[in-house]
Amino acid sequence: MRIETFDDFAKSVGRTIHGAVKIQYPVYNLHLKMLTKDVDPYFPIDRAIVKYTTLQSDMNFAYLSALIGLDESFVRWRVHTLMEANMLVLNGINYIVTENGEHKYLAKDPVQKDRVIYGNLVVDGNTLDLLDVSFYQNKAWLLDRKSDTLPHRPIMSVNDIGIQKTLKALEKLAPEEKAEYCLEAASHGYEVTDYDAQSLDDVYVVFSSDNKTKECYRDILYKNKVLKLKNLAEEAKKFYFSVFDGIVYNSQGYHPRPGDPLFSFSAEQIITYMQQRYDAKEIRPSDFDYCEKTDKKHPYPFTIKVTKSLLDRVKRRKRLIIDAINGTISQTLRVGSMRNIEIGFFNIHVEDFVPDFTSLYSKMARWEGRLNHKFVEQELSSIPDWRRILVYLRCYEELEEIDIDQFINYCGNE
Repeated sequence: MRIETFDDFAKSVGRTIHGAVKIQYPVYNLHLKMLTKDVDPYFPIDRAIVKYTTLQSDMNFAYLSALIGLDESFVRWRVHTLMEANMLVLNGINYIVTENGEHKYLAKDPVQKDRVIYGNLVVDGNTLDLLDVSFYQNKAWLLDRKSDTLPHRPIMSVNDIGIQKTLKALEKLAPEEKAEYCLEAASHGYEVTDYDAQSLDDVYVVFSSDNKTKECYRDILYKNKVLKLKNLAEEAKKFYFSVFDGIVYNSQGYHPRPGDPLFSFSAEQIITYMQQRYDAKEIRPSDFDYCEKTDKKHPYPFTIKVTKSLLDRVKRRKRLIIDAINGTISQTLRVGSMRNIEIGFFNIHVEDFVPDFTSLYSKMARWEGRLNHKFVEQELSSIPDWRRILVYLRCYEELEEIDIDQFINYCGNE
């Protein structure tokens, strides 16, 4: 799911997104055998032909074609098909409707035969109930991986009482409701022949806070839709973000903490994170803020304060300035032995207390084309010590680009 999707959700509910983590929600993929009406797309046409035959047995094909508005060759093909199906027979020059034809096409309420079809139906892996309609309408992806923290409800056979309860509920649905679950509207007589324990993809626990009250929330989001799943909502309370050895993690419910914190940080681990990100030997407690749950005093769970003092103590000053300009570090969460599987993100807020530095760097970032003498004249003329600032920020490549252009420009004017 794209980050923009979470932003759209945040705007719709007046929240600030702090992070999201993908979960493997347990489902059972039921393999169904069912009956449905033998829906024939040519039924209305064939019925009109049969009715016409009862009125004019010697059948004027040109007239009949004009009457029903179809090509004569098509009408002849349908008559041939009806004869092959023993709905019509030819006796000399007259067509006669058979008993089968009368039963199928001329009865007051024509009965269409049932036929056997097969399909799949995904149900909740814990309750065995039908899922939210959005899962079926959005063609959810299924994974064979299963979660350790969200186990499947054990079922012994296709005759499990929970499965049979769900099948009975299906039978009671109106035809249009069955269609919403991607079943044929006329389907009935459901049987489960087999099932697979799988997990839904693209389900996220989203961490956010209200823009006014700063109250924290965990929502279950699927394709920009909030899901009300009681079992999952309870499990989601065990999810929180933490930092260990300089890397941001999400507990994914493995290590619940008392009080269900949304964020579980320590000053020592945050210091390690900032030391690694900015190549700094010394990070002080005054360089950041953190909390377990946001409030009006701490509107963000983790905030980096970009000050001149912090800049003095880091080697990667350019990265720190870029973070200050962006205002947010969207830290990707990864898992796996090679840490190559993305499962979410965590947003770190960055406060800018060095506007002189960030404004200068922003001018360079917004400038289109090479950094040349025109850039210096138009953007840096009001900053007398711009060269010193760029040296301080270790923007050596940018300085070299400016100096080369100024040298070429100077030589050209000699």
